[in-house]
Amino acid sequence: MAQAEGAAAQKLELARKLLARQRAETAALASWADRSLTEGAGIVFGPRSGELRLGQDGGPGVAMAKVRAAEVAVEARFRNPPGRGSWSYGLGIRDEQGRDVRLYVSSAAVWALDFGAGDGPPQPGPSGRAATLSLAPGAANTLRLVAHGDGALLFVNGTYTAHLTLPVPARAGDVYLGSSFVEGDGDEPVQYEEWRIWALR
Repeated sequence: MAQAEGAAAQKLELARKLLARQRAETAALASWADRSLTEGAGIVFGPRSGELRLGQDGGPGVAMAKVRAAEVAVEARFRNPPGRGSWSYGLGIRDEQGRDVRLYVSSAAVWALDFGAGDGPPQPGPSGRAATLSLAPGAANTLRLVAHGDGALLFVNGTYTAHLTLPVPARAGDVYLGSSFVEGDGDEPVQYEEWRIWALR
């Protein structure tokens, strides 16, 4: 019995080591891809700072860049609202006639991807845990999304967080920042800093 338990523990430890190695190798590959895609890419917007407030209809607060592109890298630093209520904020790309790709993080310590489909509410996509997200009131979090073709890389506070599959074909559209994407979020404004956009091609 003890021997069997020992063998099971060894297998579990080996599995943990293999997963840790895979995560490390994936993160290194993602960082290499980020550098390769953005090397030599020109900044077409920013840096810019500002504030996101709820829309007049109570919808998400949005700041538009008025930059049309499909292949982009977008980065911004957000400040959590000072209160203790729930919040969400993030960025959108390829925004054209109600169709877009929206990536955001929330006070539930998760990231989520939504797809605007024109008329009607956005369609939910994949989501996951944002382990490096700081949740403290007033804390800063930097989001970076590198979108190329039907794929994108997400970095939270400089740490590779996820590879995302985007709708194809890649369409040129506007880029924006937004807040209060999740129903029930508070109405406190969200500060953003160092918003930059790079055109990858």
